[in-house]
Amino acid sequence: MPERPLERHDLVWLAPAAVSAAQPSGPCCAADPEASRLLANWVGAGHPLIVARQNGTVGAGWVRLGLALPPMLGKRRLAFLVARHAIVRSTPPPALSASVLGALPAQWRPLLSAVLALPALQAAAPRFYGSAAMQFTTGLNCLGVDSDLDLLLSPPDWLAARAACRALDALDDPRCPPRLDGEIRNAAGDAVAWRELAADSRQVLVKSLDDVRLVARAAFADGFLAPTGVAA
Repeated sequence: MPERPLERHDLVWLAPAAVSAAQPSGPCCAADPEASRLLANWVGAGHPLIVARQNGTVGAGWVRLGLALPPMLGKRRLAFLVARHAIVRSTPPPALSASVLGALPAQWRPLLSAVLALPALQAAAPRFYGSAAMQFTTGLNCLGVDSDLDLLLSPPDWLAARAACRALDALDDPRCPPRLDGEIRNAAGDAVAWRELAADSRQVLVKSLDDVRLVARAAFADGFLAPTGVAA
């Protein structure tokens, strides 16, 4: 079992021998007669799964993982309960850097270069998840023509979070693919969609490892290591 705590969007690799004990999670996966075979083939090829929201119902010693198959394999979205000791390695989603550009669509590069050039976004330690991360990690063609870029930003404080939202909003242009999606995550491990945070609503939908809940914007801001006296 990995020593580092697991977070949503983390990538995890399983021991192939443990796949037979994985349990389908949710009716769609349980009803799919190919689910177990697809999981075994995926893990056998050395590909990772994704840490999903645990929903507060996962028993001790187990973790809920997502399997997002690329279009060439039917683009299924499956989920499984897996024993934690079956995880042999885990990592955060890939960091967004110049070295990953070659693995992503060429038409994305102007926007990705702009993201990499903005100090407000670099200060938030940008990572990317979803189909882009799976394509980068596996080498398979996981992206479609309408795929978004899902960013995970972890600003050091509330002021930096606001600056990151403004920077993303300034780059948001439907004429320049891809569409920028993703989340801002605070030090407490809670995440909010950056578009929702940029809208200045008084309440925000927070996603954590265990649940989804509507909270006051100020409460989400309190989850950052914000300088004393900074208002939410």
